[in-house]
Formats: sequence, structure tokens, C-alpha cells
Amino acid sequence: MTGKRCTGCGETLPATVEFFHRHKPSPDGLKPRCKSCQCSSQAQRYIAKPEDVRRAILSNVLAWRRSNPGKVAATARRWERANREKKRAHVILNRAVRRGAVTKQPCEQCGSGSVQAHHDDYSQPLAVRWLCAAHHAAEHIRQRREIAS
Repeated sequence: MTGKRCTGCGETLPATVEFFHRHKPSPDGLKPRCKSCQCSSQAQRYIAKPEDVRRAILSNVLAWRRSNPGKVAATARRWERANREKKRAHVILNRAVRRGAVTKQPCEQCGSGSVQAHHDDYSQPLAVRWLCAAHHAAEHIRQRREIAS
């Protein structure tokens, strides 16, 4: 195993994916900076210009989705087959919202008007809590932690 010198910190580390991120175009297949330097650089960039980073990430994701419609559709089908009850609840709720039988409410935590439905129990498709994207993601993280402990 040969060593590789990080262009960020100058340390010589083993040239493995344990210490360097993969980068196919590079001759050795690894990024020039070690994982630690790469991560701190990304964090500094995000702190300095968070909106630019979010916009770039979204742009990359959308470009990938446009250029890979087959993979996107296949992934969606796989998720739907693995999560039939969730998909059924989503369809029932969306139809009820379109009919006007269910009305979207502001986020129950911050009052934002841009909301998503959160099902605590998928067997009750119309029993939802309305949460903004940030609070919805936080709720799922909280639930995963609860299950893990």
C-alpha cells in the first residue's frame, strides 16, 4: 500500500478509500484531499453560502433525474412495492385533499403554510399532522432514534 499526500493538510496517508474519497477521473481513483480536509472545506463552504450550496445540490439532483428517468421510475416502483400501505395512505389522502374533504393546515410547530402530511399510523390515511419540510424531516429522525433505542 502506497502513501498519498493530502493537498489540504500536507499529511501523507495510506492511499485507500478509508482516508480519501473516491474520484474516478483521478489517476489513482481518489480525491487529492483527505476526507477530513474535504469535509471541513465543504462545511466552511456551506456556512459561508448555504443557499448557493442548496441550489447547487438541487440542480445536480434535478439534472440527474432528468438524465435518468428509467432509474427514477424503477426506484419509485421498488419503493411502492415495498411500502404498499404507505402508498395507499398517500393516494387516499391526496384524493381527499383534491376533493376538499381534507384541508391542509399550517405547520403545527412553526405555522408555515408550505406543509406536508405526516402519518403517525398509515392504517388511518386521513389522520395526519401537517408539518413543514424541516419539521417533517425532524419528526422522522426522532422516530428512527426512538426505534433504535
